[in-house]
Amino acid sequence: MKAAMGAIAHGDVAEKTIQSTGAWSLLPTQAMLSCAIPSHHMNGHLRSMINFPAWLGKNSTSTNASGSSSSSDRTLISIWLPDVTTMACDYIEPLQKAITMPLVQKECKGVREVINFYNHYALTKEDAESINELATWPDQKAAKIETKVKSALTRALNKEHRLLPFAQEGVVEGRREPR
Repeated sequence: MKAAMGAIAHGDVAEKTIQSTGAWSLLPTQAMLSCAIPSHHMNGHLRSMINFPAWLGKNSTSTNASGSSSSSDRTLISIWLPDVTTMACDYIEPLQKAITMPLVQKECKGVREVINFYNHYALTKEDAESINELATWPDQKAAKIETKVKSALTRALNKEHRLLPFAQEGVVEGRREPR
C-alpha cells in the first residue's frame, strides 16, 4: 500500500508540473503514476459483485423519501420534530400505526378515529401519504386498507371543515365572475 501511495504522490507532482508549465508530454507518465502503478501495487481482485445498480435504486428511493419528508416539514410536524432523521427513526412507525391500524382493523368504523387523530395533530391527507411512503417496511400496513375504507376516509375528510394552524399550498380559489 505504501508503494501505491508513493506512486499516487508522484502522479500528483507530475500533474502539477503539467498544469503549471504546460508540459503535456508528461501526461502518459502522470497516467501511469496515478492509475496503472498503484493498481499494480495493490494487485487485488474484485471479490464481490458490483452493487452500483442496487445503490442507484436505493438512492432514488431515499431521494423520493427526502422529498416526501420535506413536504411534510411545512406542516405542524416541523414544529414538534427537530429534523427529518428524528421523524424517520422515532415517529414514522407510531404515526403510521395510528393512521392505518384503525382502518385495517375496524374498516369504515375506524374512519372517525383516524380523522380525530388528524385533527389532534393537524395532519392532512398528504401528510398521511408521506408518512406511508416513508414507512417502507416489509409489512405494508397501508396496502392492507381496502379501497372502500380509503374512499370513506377521503369523503369524510372532504365533508369536514378543518381549521389547520398553517396555510395549505395550492388552495384552489373559486371562479371569478366575468367583468
